[in-house]
Amino acid sequence: MKAFFGLLFGDAVSIIFNIVIIFAGVVIAVKLSGIRKLLEERLNRIRRTFEVKHRKYTTDAEGLPTISADTGYIDEEDIIAQKRDFEEQCAKVDSLVQIIPIFPSMGILGTVIGLMMQISAQGLDQMTGAISTALSSTLFALVMTIVLKAYVALGVSKLINEINIEFADNDRYHQEFIDSRKNH
Repeated sequence: MKAFFGLLFGDAVSIIFNIVIIFAGVVIAVKLSGIRKLLEERLNRIRRTFEVKHRKYTTDAEGLPTISADTGYIDEEDIIAQKRDFEEQCAKVDSLVQIIPIFPSMGILGTVIGLMMQISAQGLDQMTGAISTALSSTLFALVMTIVLKAYVALGVSKLINEINIEFADNDRYHQEFIDSRKNH
């Protein structure tokens, strides 16, 4: 177990690389978590707004489709503001997702540095430290990449897709309403 721990964390260079990788991953995860919470709140708000408003419209005295008092009216400016806020959240997610591929590069950098250290190593202990720097930085970077990509795919992207579906349903509902008024 001690040998595994030594190989995993190795020398000071290895520990520094691993701390940087873990710290960067935690910062990204915390930011994504905050955005996910905002997206969950946004989705719930959108669903509440649309489910109350999206009841079957009625007809007026002339037979034209109309919005009755019980279905209410969705303010178009409110929808535009919600979409704008949603797009801003998506831009933040996209920026963070673009950073995730840096982790494997950080791991490869650690590997290269570890191998360079091995070339100049004198003695078995220094060689082991150099190899641990090479392998552990790659391991930590790959694990962090997998965890972050899974979190984005299963959490944040899923919410973004659900919100897009809600907005599309709302747009479709209102287009049907407009078309039915034109046809009468």
